[in-house]
Amino acid sequence: FDDPLIRAGQYFHIRQPKGWRRSIGYVMYIMLMAISASTTIEAGVSYFFISFLLGYDIMGTYLVIQILVLAFWTQIPKRFIWRFRPYMVGRALKANSDKTSSFPSRAVTGGFVYSFSLLYSYNMEHETHDGSEFMSLGGMIGITLIISFLTSLARVNFGVHYPSDCVGGLISGAIIFAIGHAINLTHPFGCPSCMHNHCYADKDHILTLDTFSTSDLDFRPPAICALLVLVFILLVSSPKIKFWNKTAHVLGSCFSCISLKLLLLCPHPDGISKNTEINAGVIILALIIVAVNVAIGFGLHSVKARRVGRYGLMIVNSVGFLALLFSYTPLLIYWRLKQQKLE
Repeated sequence: FDDPLIRAGQYFHIRQPKGWRRSIGYVMYIMLMAISASTTIEAGVSYFFISFLLGYDIMGTYLVIQILVLAFWTQIPKRFIWRFRPYMVGRALKANSDKTSSFPSRAVTGGFVYSFSLLYSYNMEHETHDGSEFMSLGGMIGITLIISFLTSLARVNFGVHYPSDCVGGLISGAIIFAIGHAINLTHPFGCPSCMHNHCYADKDHILTLDTFSTSDLDFRPPAICALLVLVFILLVSSPKIKFWNKTAHVLGSCFSCISLKLLLLCPHPDGISKNTEINAGVIILALIIVAVNVAIGFGLHSVKARRVGRYGLMIVNSVGFLALLFSYTPLLIYWRLKQQKLE
């Protein structure tokens, strides 16, 4: 069923003969590019990072786990199963290009997981703080399926995926969401996602920039996590595996947010009070974070695209991970303490 659906999906296309179908194709291309860009790994990293900046800690924790599962689940078929993309074999017009395997569509998987996770976790956040649901489960599923369809249309229109890739991506997204949700229920990273405010300090004992001291923090849990992740990065970046070029970017960003939670948001084992929730308008900062994440992703990719030697990928990924971890984590802690001072 792929070829008829590809023809339908490319009825309006930037490479159609000159005319109204081509003109509409340009408008569609811009709109679909925006949708497709919102489903990338770089976008996913930005979603949970911004959630923690805004003080939406339930949401941020939920998204971190979902994106960790997504990142590595979807890379397995990309790494070990090869399928030529439609434009490569003349079965579709080319609008974009991608040299990785076609199956499954990670963009569609991301569209499903990101949209459902964002809506579901915000619903949890809203229910915790306001006592009511933000949206019904049916509404969340409906919006998620619409976004998944639009993402599928974008990928087929660009000529980089077959419709069957998109179906595979949708199924993969549903499985990933279920796995991520099950992991979230176990609260693997410290306290239970700060739900019901029970992991926040009361107003009389919160930490601020004025009262903060490094002795308030227990560095052992994040240090152990960082060491284990570093060993994992060295393993998957070894010459015989070379699992994924974006390993350092994803893990460095994810574990900086996990470190924030372990260091500042969860109760200290000695009973020291920690920070509390914030509500801050940081739209400009959020846009900067998105831009920085995209730049880091492309920067690391360009470095790895050059000849870096037999063990070069291991070195670049390890250094990239540590650089992100030790830059993002202090930034997040400083921001939270600074905002708390302003409360």
